[in-house]
Amino acid sequence: MVLAASAVIAVQAVGAVVSVANRWPAQFGGPGDPDAVAIEIMTRGGPFTAPFPLLAIYSIAVAGSMRPGTPGKVSSAIVAAVSGVFVVGFAGEALSPFTGQVPRWALWTGALVGTPLSAFAGALAVRRIRRR
Repeated sequence: MVLAASAVIAVQAVGAVVSVANRWPAQFGGPGDPDAVAIEIMTRGGPFTAPFPLLAIYSIAVAGSMRPGTPGKVSSAIVAAVSGVFVVGFAGEALSPFTGQVPRWALWTGALVGTPLSAFAGALAVRRIRRR
């Protein structure tokens, strides 16, 4: 689970860099501002990344999921829940109305990588909870 969740974090970190470099704003929930992509990634996320605070919570929960007992279970539950949010976010970016700000191929690539990877990490987190 930790490896899959770490891959989710890595994909989103790379996605944040790509989004800022290309000035690709978020599309899910309405088009973002191409001139404020770096700020939007902190507050709203981007086409390939969740908002920074949510990604930070996820990262901390992934680290905590390795602890034994209740702390590990609670952290794994947070990983599972946030993975579900990531699935919605990745899919939502690809399925949102096309604005021309972000190439459609880029949105679909993000969705095709991020959605199943996040779902897999979430499923492994649930499995980890059940085995403890």
